[in-house]
Amino acid sequence: MKKDKVLLNIISSVVLQIVLVINGFILPRLILSYFGSETNGLVSSLNQFLGYIQLLEGGLSGVILSSLYKTLAEHDSMRISTVIKTARSFFRKIGIAYICYAVLVGIIYPIVINSSFSFAYIFSLTVILTISLFTQYYFSLPYRLLLQADQKLYIVSFSQIIITVVNLILAIISLKIYPSIHILKFVGGIMFFIQPVVFYHYVNSHYKLDFSVDLDSTALSQRWDGFGQNLAYFIHTNTDAVVISFFMTLNDVSVYTIYFLVANSLKNLIIAVSTAIIPKLGLQLHGDNKEHLADSFGKYEYIMLAISSLTYSCAICLTTPFVMVYTSGVSDADYFQPVFCVILMLAELVYCMRDPYVSITYAAGHFKQTAKYAYTEAVINIVISVIFIQFLGIIGVAIGTLVSMLYRLIAHVLYSSNKILNRNSLLAFKSLGTFMVCPVIAIFVMSCLTSMLNSLISIVIAGVVLMMAFALVILVVSVIFHRSTLRFVKEKVLPTTRE
Repeated sequence: MKKDKVLLNIISSVVLQIVLVINGFILPRLILSYFGSETNGLVSSLNQFLGYIQLLEGGLSGVILSSLYKTLAEHDSMRISTVIKTARSFFRKIGIAYICYAVLVGIIYPIVINSSFSFAYIFSLTVILTISLFTQYYFSLPYRLLLQADQKLYIVSFSQIIITVVNLILAIISLKIYPSIHILKFVGGIMFFIQPVVFYHYVNSHYKLDFSVDLDSTALSQRWDGFGQNLAYFIHTNTDAVVISFFMTLNDVSVYTIYFLVANSLKNLIIAVSTAIIPKLGLQLHGDNKEHLADSFGKYEYIMLAISSLTYSCAICLTTPFVMVYTSGVSDADYFQPVFCVILMLAELVYCMRDPYVSITYAAGHFKQTAKYAYTEAVINIVISVIFIQFLGIIGVAIGTLVSMLYRLIAHVLYSSNKILNRNSLLAFKSLGTFMVCPVIAIFVMSCLTSMLNSLISIVIAGVVLMMAFALVILVVSVIFHRSTLRFVKEKVLPTTRE
């Protein structure tokens, strides 16, 4: 049953990310077509600024998950109730603070950012964009974390799939009836009220939570130790667009956003696999079956590195041609940015490759010990981005992201190997090195393909060919360097039928 849960979590998470990717490409294209690059840049920029309120969370989600792994492994229902109630109280405070912050953003943003939009236009759009995140914090996040920790992520995924599909349909209808970016985003925000209803009903039906327990601040005692990790994550996902907003134009933000849309969609697809697997390792880490942890992690590591290498090798080759087809007919910004594309894809590849080492550290609850790595990553990202954007434009912010990702990858490989897994860190670096073969090949292939692919059909055909070619390279590398792990994966994917 536990294996079935992991498989169901992986499938549902991957399906969700595919749906989100489709939705993520259709909506921005509609916005570009109906409203232009400046509006698309405005929406993206506002979302980045509004996202910084999540810094108040201080890494709480990771701390809660780590606490829940331990309490679920011990079947301590009273402690689970305490953790969830305490978390709910804190998240609701963040929700209220978020409303206040959004009002400030709506007032200050039109003053400091150069755009052609009126104050009322930007302020009202800002308020509308707060709906979805406010709903998550105030109503649903603690229940979502409980389901995730208990290997029931599929409930979260299926509910969000339904919401996303319905939202996309309603968005298209609203554009046909009355094209308004405000109505489009308002419809999407309202749809998020469905999810907390689903979570609340399921949790109350399947868990014996007692909300009469007292709040316990010690349940969240590592919150500020997790702040560094939270800070680094949000700087990774938000800094580039914010820096571009200040030093360049909203049209440049739109260019960055379209490329980041591809890179981030692929990243979310890969991380979805990790998110579905790591709760099993977290429960193993806090349970009585620790002797097989290093072996289990090795398999998890192999799967994540192989998927990341294959996915981003194809992305390096195909993203620039895809963006040019995607933005055809949009002439108010220069979307041909092959060098920026390569650097951005490499940065997101490194992010995905480091995920196993970061995730096992979070699952172990080692927030305080690794906070320095997160803070350093954040500083590196901001400093290099601000300096290099002066000379290289959006390429400069991509360089800042890549360098900071590489630093954190190395730091977490060394820490997780020595402090949690008790294995030689050279094993991890060997794996990382072997799976970088495909991306290096992809850079050379990209320079030949970019001018040849000028239609969606040609991109799809090239994608199939490239995926098969890179998969073959990964297979050869696996046979040479990862034979035992490859055998395990083969048995899971192609199980024998012998009695």
